[in-house]
Amino acid sequence: MPKKKFFIRYFLILAVFILAAVVYGAALLNLQFARAEEFLRRIRSTYSVTFVIPAARGEIFDRNGEPLVTNKISYDIIIDGTKMSGRNIRDHAGKIIGLVEKIELFGGRTEPDSFPVILIEKNGAAEYSYSMELASNPNERVRLDRFLAREENKLSPNISAEELAAFLTAKYRLDEHMPPETRDPAIFRKILGICYDFDRLNILAGDNKYKISSDINESLRTLIAENAANYPGAEIRRTYERVYHYPESMPHILGTIGQIPAGRQDWYLERGYELDAIVGRDGAERAFEEYLRGEDGIIERTYDQDNNIVNERFIKEPVAGKNIFLTIDIKLQRVAEYSLGKTIGRIHELAYTRDDPRRNGLDANAGAAAVTDPNTGEVLALATYPSYDISLYGEKYGELEADPDKPLFNRATMGLYAPGSVFKIATSVAALCSGDINPNTHILDRGKYTEYQDYQPECWRYSMYGVTHGYINVGHALEVSCNYFYYTVGQRMGINTLTRYSRLLGLGELTGIEIGETAGVLASREAKEASGGVWVGGDLLQASIGQSINQFSPLQTANMLATVVNGGDRYKCRLLSSVKEYGTDNIYYSPGSEIINSVDISAANLDAVASGMRNAIATGTGAILFNRIPVQVGGKTGTVQVAAGRSNDATFVAFAPYNNPRLSVSVVIEKGAHGSWAGFAAEDIIEYYFGYKTFEEAMDMDIGIDIDLDIEDMDLE
Repeated sequence: MPKKKFFIRYFLILAVFILAAVVYGAALLNLQFARAEEFLRRIRSTYSVTFVIPAARGEIFDRNGEPLVTNKISYDIIIDGTKMSGRNIRDHAGKIIGLVEKIELFGGRTEPDSFPVILIEKNGAAEYSYSMELASNPNERVRLDRFLAREENKLSPNISAEELAAFLTAKYRLDEHMPPETRDPAIFRKILGICYDFDRLNILAGDNKYKISSDINESLRTLIAENAANYPGAEIRRTYERVYHYPESMPHILGTIGQIPAGRQDWYLERGYELDAIVGRDGAERAFEEYLRGEDGIIERTYDQDNNIVNERFIKEPVAGKNIFLTIDIKLQRVAEYSLGKTIGRIHELAYTRDDPRRNGLDANAGAAAVTDPNTGEVLALATYPSYDISLYGEKYGELEADPDKPLFNRATMGLYAPGSVFKIATSVAALCSGDINPNTHILDRGKYTEYQDYQPECWRYSMYGVTHGYINVGHALEVSCNYFYYTVGQRMGINTLTRYSRLLGLGELTGIEIGETAGVLASREAKEASGGVWVGGDLLQASIGQSINQFSPLQTANMLATVVNGGDRYKCRLLSSVKEYGTDNIYYSPGSEIINSVDISAANLDAVASGMRNAIATGTGAILFNRIPVQVGGKTGTVQVAAGRSNDATFVAFAPYNNPRLSVSVVIEKGAHGSWAGFAAEDIIEYYFGYKTFEEAMDMDIGIDIDLDIEDMDLE
């Protein structure tokens, strides 16, 4: 190639290179100097915000390590009003609608709102109506009235649901974003409810944060995170959702979690909680909050001017709460729950079978059972019937609250029932320990007790059959449940002695269980007069056989029996077995057993009472029970007159084995007619506990009557 040609080509390449260098150099200089202020401004426009990262809540297990309540990580969409410019909802309606539409598109669900108006579709047209809860819940009505009376609203409290929906549609200018002719009525109702909540709760003023959707999927999470500028104020927050492994079992024991209760904010704030913290509201969740609660973490996020995250760092890592292990045996608990329902079914069949025109027991509809270890105070089972599915608590609350059978009510610890003849155990102990009788003291049953002119009660056997029990001591009196005997010993020792020993046995006293309970009422002159009544001699007689104003919870009577059969030590009832570090077997705390008080029951006196209860099951009022198992059981039946026009309540207590008690059981069946019939549930519990039935057998038993019962010859006290 000629030198001249080569030189020209070389020159052209060099010129292009120099030109490119000049261009890129000029651009670099422009970036570094001419536009330096612009970039500095963009850098300076970033801002940092700290967020609370919720800690994992501790999990709940039964005594054998079976999981009852565990955690599932989920992600929620939270709206932070402080990050939304402007304080008028209509300025953000379009973005709220866009966010809801995206949630719907990605298969998510919006959280229930508090707008008390429901959508009804009739003949293809959408109409609005007030919800049933507005009529039944006074708090709902108060909230709505406050909103209607606001200065910017000034609406009549009698405004119709249709008129209210139209007013809010205009106030928030929703028609501009969702024209009536094209909008989906169901989605529009959701938008209306969310805007109502934003307005009522002052979300845009930063007074509250609003959860718009929970447990969102990864696709929606990614969309919101990558398009933050399109959804101002929307944040993705990691939370822990409670998973119930046995949702229909022991809801009253486990309890619920939720926002801090109204009026309790200061108490929680003083202990380091955030205002929007999730706390235990009742049951074990509340009782053991100090262990279950973790330590929230703090993360700092840095945003640019377009609200994109440019950096984040942990200021404090979250620390999970501790796991708690309950004294409950979940299988025994499920057997007790199942058996209560089955027992009520058996009572209904017996009511039809017996030659009784009143069909006593046909109205039985509810009950409770408590099972404790008499040597420790540990509660092994605590069943209430009817019950409910705790996983549907929020969704079904209104329905559950309105249910006349009160499934939300914890009958085992909060229900108060007259014990009936079950109380004769306490009367026996009081009379023996006070020295007013001894095991060999015999009293002649004369049928009718004639100490008072104006009140002369009869023994049940005399009333039913016209015969008496003859000369009878305390053991035999317990076996056959002789009222006359207990009228006599009650009169002999007086109400003060009876009350003193009954309290030592735990009746009319709190058991100490960690969840909610009632102390009950122990009959006395003071208690009667405090309720506006007048104490008369007949009250002492009635109190001695478990009537008068005596009322105790099933757990109290189980604890009373436990105190007697263990020799006189009243243990504090407890549900907490141990506390362990999250995800480990390291024990953080174990409470141990605690004796509240003791009663000095001599061996002779204990033998007299225990043998009387043993004979009550072997040959007495509970003789139809426990015939299929070799373990020796002691117990006592009670039939309680409550009110005219309904069947008597049925009460029953039992302990086993007779020579070395390891189990104390108390059962109440409301309107169960006869105490021995309540014993069917105790029978199932004891058969399973001592291994005479497998769990599967105990849960699958036929609820029909499969026992050869000679009803007419039974003592159904």
